[in-house]
Amino acid sequence: MKKQSFPSKNSLVLLCLYLCAGILIHSCKPDDPLTGIQTTTNTNLVKTSYLLTIEDATTGELIGSQNGKSVKVTVHGPDKNLVVDMYGKSATAFIASNGTISLGIQPDGMPSPSKPLKFTLVLESDGYISTSYPVIITGNQNSIINIPMVDISNPPSGVVVKTNTDVVA
Repeated sequence: MKKQSFPSKNSLVLLCLYLCAGILIHSCKPDDPLTGIQTTTNTNLVKTSYLLTIEDATTGELIGSQNGKSVKVTVHGPDKNLVVDMYGKSATAFIASNGTISLGIQPDGMPSPSKPLKFTLVLESDGYISTSYPVIITGNQNSIINIPMVDISNPPSGVVVKTNTDVVA
């Protein structure tokens, strides 16, 4: 009969492997993935902003919130190039989904009472009468503008919608 010693060679080898693995795992610290990365935030994108809420004139519901429609908002006028989306991207046409859109003025477009910014918003959506809304900005401000649009098939009481089908070319 062989004499077995405690602990056996296999047990000692396993114990040494576990200790070495533990030391290696404990001593290896993973690098912080953000080490050496610097972020820069530009807070000078928009000083003056407007939240447009575009509502059905009869129901008061935001256009697109119930029926999935969108509203095309185009900008016209002398200061149209100063209008940007909330990411600072300049454009003269925007799409409002769910009845809202946020627009702003470029930081270099500094409005004042003596030099106001002027432009006109034109709103269009299938099944609605196109609407224009003049905007005059005299200072840096944040505002909410509610713009109603008339649904051709469901106008508010007192409003009659007539369409002309006799078009002469």
